Amino acid sequence: MNLIHCEQLSLSQFINELIREWQPLLQQNQANLVANISHNLPLISGDKEQLHQVFEHLVTNALKHNPPGINLGIDVTVKQGMIYCSLTDNGIGMGEQQCDQLFKLYLRSLHDRRRTGIGLGSYQCRQIIEAHGGKIGVRSTPGNGCQFWFTLPMAKSQPSAVS
Repeated sequence: MNLIHCEQLSLSQFINELIREWQPLLQQNQANLVANISHNLPLISGDKEQLHQVFEHLVTNALKHNPPGINLGIDVTVKQGMIYCSLTDNGIGMGEQQCDQLFKLYLRSLHDRRRTGIGLGSYQCRQIIEAHGGKIGVRSTPGNGCQFWFTLPMAKSQPSAVS
């Protein structure tokens, strides 16, 4: 994997830029995306390009593996000293076994049609988040959508608040 090149980032600003970029894709899929991001989030130390890959993978997979018209939500808060990001959808969901395998590397067999190309991208997401010092996971129930989540550490030094 490539080295990460971290810089201090405002995640709310970064995600809002991504949402603007995704508008044509969301419209094409008749999807609705609502972001709930705390405006006073601490900065993170992150690699913009690699975090872009993670968010893009999660959103495009949600659109690809669900029928048109799903609702997506991005929530970003601070939990237990980490930045906690989640992407939820109200799509078809996944079973426990698929959730357990999702972030592991596997080779797709030409004879196993049940496996999709999801393995490599999800595995790369895990590598990127772990390289940043965070964790990634998924919660899902068939028929009730998915919640992908990951954590990122806050930047070591935060700029002083200006009053």
